[in-house]
Amino acid sequence: LIVEAGIDALRSFVDCLEEASKLVDAGDDSEDDNYYLWPSAIEDHEQNRHHRAPKDLLVYAVRDAAESLMEQHGEEVLDVIEEGGKSSIFTRIGLHLRRRWPKVDLAGTDELLQDTRMYRNPAFHHEVFHLLRTVFEDLSEETREAFFDDVQKGLSIESHTRQYIESFEREPTKEELDRDSRHYMFNRLIPVYEYLTGDWQQKWRELSHEFTISDHPDFLRYIGTAKHVPIEDPGDEEKLGPISVPDLINHLNEYVTSPETEGGTLRGLGLQLERLVEANPPKYTEYAASFKEFPPEIIQGYLSGVRGAVEEAESCDGFGWVSILQLCQWVIERPRDEKVRRGQYSRLDPGWGWTRKEIAQLLIEGLKKKKNSIPYSSRESIWNALRPLTDDPQPTQEEDRRTMRPMDLAINTVRGWAMHAVVQYALWVRRELEKQVGGGEQMAKGLDIMPEVREVLCEHLDPDHEPSLAIRAVYGQWFPWLVLLDPKWAQTALDRIFPKEPDQQRYFEAAWETYISFCRPYTNVFHMLRNTYVFAVDRIGQWTDVQDRFSDPDKQLAEHLMMVYAHGVINLEDDLMQGFHEKASDELRAHALRTLKECVPESRNLPVSKEIGERLRMLWTSRLGEARNGPRSYTKEFSAFGVWFGSGIFEKDEDDLRQLKESLSFAQWTDPYFSVVERLGELSDDYPNLTLECLSLLVEIDKEGWLAMGNKDAIRTIITHAKEGRTPESHELAVALVHRLGSKGFLEFRDLVD
Repeated sequence: LIVEAGIDALRSFVDCLEEASKLVDAGDDSEDDNYYLWPSAIEDHEQNRHHRAPKDLLVYAVRDAAESLMEQHGEEVLDVIEEGGKSSIFTRIGLHLRRRWPKVDLAGTDELLQDTRMYRNPAFHHEVFHLLRTVFEDLSEETREAFFDDVQKGLSIESHTRQYIESFEREPTKEELDRDSRHYMFNRLIPVYEYLTGDWQQKWRELSHEFTISDHPDFLRYIGTAKHVPIEDPGDEEKLGPISVPDLINHLNEYVTSPETEGGTLRGLGLQLERLVEANPPKYTEYAASFKEFPPEIIQGYLSGVRGAVEEAESCDGFGWVSILQLCQWVIERPRDEKVRRGQYSRLDPGWGWTRKEIAQLLIEGLKKKKNSIPYSSRESIWNALRPLTDDPQPTQEEDRRTMRPMDLAINTVRGWAMHAVVQYALWVRRELEKQVGGGEQMAKGLDIMPEVREVLCEHLDPDHEPSLAIRAVYGQWFPWLVLLDPKWAQTALDRIFPKEPDQQRYFEAAWETYISFCRPYTNVFHMLRNTYVFAVDRIGQWTDVQDRFSDPDKQLAEHLMMVYAHGVINLEDDLMQGFHEKASDELRAHALRTLKECVPESRNLPVSKEIGERLRMLWTSRLGEARNGPRSYTKEFSAFGVWFGSGIFEKDEDDLRQLKESLSFAQWTDPYFSVVERLGELSDDYPNLTLECLSLLVEIDKEGWLAMGNKDAIRTIITHAKEGRTPESHELAVALVHRLGSKGFLEFRDLVD
């Protein structure tokens, strides 16, 4: 194509790549877009070994096409590439071409590199690195000065501090910031160090004594192959496994107390201990309290091993929970940010934060076991370990303001896990009381029998005390179980969990999204939340940051409403159903209908109940009635009715075929078309004319030819029954359809023409 069509072919490839980039970068307005989803290098490179998707092949096609045309049409090629789209991938291809053909448009390259944003955008790092190495000597004095001025500005302290806190859960010290700033300057100078003179050359010499050039400085992130460097392990698991626990503790103490032991070694010991405990928990859990005084890496590894063992076990029998909880309590009493690190720049937890999170997760696993969970006699000890975690400073307000979704942040922070554990604790208390004599009366008292839980739940619903959206998401996720625990309390807390005031919109969205995404519409909970559902219907299409959400809250709302309708909780005249159909787009209404497939049996040997079938038929009839007079589009909505008709949930009924025919007149397609055609084939003996008319509509709608390609037997059956029909009209219509199929290239039906 390039040989024959030249620049026109290149433009065609660029157009394809632009379409692909819109899909990759959809909804992302950030400066560096989703650059990590594209090939790591524009040139052929082993770092691209995992980038073989169609979008990546388009990048290579554009690159190869452009390279083949650069000698004859250099500047025009650069224009086509660099004006190809908004995505960073086009700029990167342009930078690659400018590096390989530096003399084609040196003035343009010079002007491009005067924009210092090129140096700080991670998307361009690899290509800018090599371009600077190639052309720096030929750049104008003005451009080189712009480069050095930007290097001199140094690290973005605010951004670097934010990333540091995210990684280490603490702010960097002044010494750490100074060192990181020098390292940043060193890395910026690597591609041009051969061209440095004067003060900059002296600066490079000084930095070179402190830092060394990495193996792959042209990549911000380099993934090696077939090479694994293990964490330094001072012991052999096979040798450590057989020895007694007291001897193991002495062995660990030798390394922990050694002044030569570094963080990596401690982490290696922790991983070894984790595997030992998980493999044989009864041997180690009775000695849990003996691991006090060990550093966080060791204790975290130990507790992680216990958690892994609990997850795999059917019950908690044989676990020394008294000793385990004593160890947990000892950790909780330590200052959370106690500086226990030896290495100044260790990428390990600087205190006890990670271990505290491990404790919360361990308690959840032990409490949620339905069979032989943590003994009820440990209730006070469990709460003493859990209660302080609910006041952990993480998540911070800074973390809450980031782009991470509230429900995700909740399971990545100590306080978030602790609040999940509080609900598990309450459910555990309820189950244990249920086993006792008079347990029913006790359970009826709700949170009165566990005032400690009520205190924490009320405390964290106060925005002044608990501003985190992540914690509000926990309430949404567990709301049906809060209703189970104490319906009266849940009713009184309803407006605090799902506040409707405009200034608390974010709190509502955090709780509602998790509820609507994770919970089924249980009838009792639905009735309690009815006004909240009405509020959510009024807000259709008004959610903030939809692209960053776990799922589309409007689609989840549609699924809930369809489920409660199908099971008779609400009817068509209900203001919720009417409000939804009034507010919802064609696409959202179609999604609502498709979700009702849960009411449609996967096998025709499992018929849907008569009541549900009749309600689905009523909804179909109602939607057609509106569409006849409605000014809106219904194409997507009516294409979704195919899943119902094709499932065979209705009896052989002429009215259903007439409704299908009318639905197809509104729709652009029906889905799944193959089951619809198959069902038409089954009905064609009894209703030859109607089934043929529906098939004819489908053939006209089908622009791609998939229908005729995949349903030949059913199509032949429908046409044959129509030809054998009782009227001349059906015979003529059948022959006309054969000719129509032939005009679309499907000649295998021509034997049906007399």
